[in-house]
Amino acid sequence: MDAYTREFTLETADAAELFRCLQDTAGDDANRRGGGMDALFAEGHAWVLLWQRLDMRRAPSAGDQIKVVTAPGKGRLGLYPRRFELWSGGEQIGTARSVWEMERQSLRMDNIPAPEHKLSFDFTPAAKHIDRNGHMNNAAYLAALSEYLPKRDGFSLSILYHREIMPEESVRVYWQDVDGARIFQGCAGDEECFRLSYGAPVELG
Repeated sequence: MDAYTREFTLETADAAELFRCLQDTAGDDANRRGGGMDALFAEGHAWVLLWQRLDMRRAPSAGDQIKVVTAPGKGRLGLYPRRFELWSGGEQIGTARSVWEMERQSLRMDNIPAPEHKLSFDFTPAAKHIDRNGHMNNAAYLAALSEYLPKRDGFSLSILYHREIMPEESVRVYWQDVDGARIFQGCAGDEECFRLSYGAPVELG
């Protein structure tokens, strides 16, 4: 089946909104292929996002219209990759990759180190950030970290999900600047929930 394209008019154009655009486009494409959330829920399953990376050559602005183009890769060993392109006008401004599964497995796609210096802040997910799976929506992680993400014209962002963040769960986020990137580690008690790296843009490939 052909790649799927969806258009968006950006309201804030921040990383959280871009992640929501990726998520919504992937969901629409899965639905038209017969593998959307409703179909999986009917069988007692749900997609789980394990890892996602977004590389932006140029950051869009609020009010911009963008196109997100996506197609799934070939599934292997229970893991299902997906690729994205982000376009503004006739210019490709970004690419993204993600890996999904129906049952969680151990996976390491990027080597994101844990912060050594314990600068930290806390957050509890707002009710609006809880999705139909009953835990914090993947795009909402960026909303929770937004004031700690430096402004960049372009950027490279990678996030590795270790476990779900549940409603009303308190999360402590440690962060540090390392080699031109800002790295984050989110923990609920003694359990690690996610790691995220946010740095300068890379060449799109």
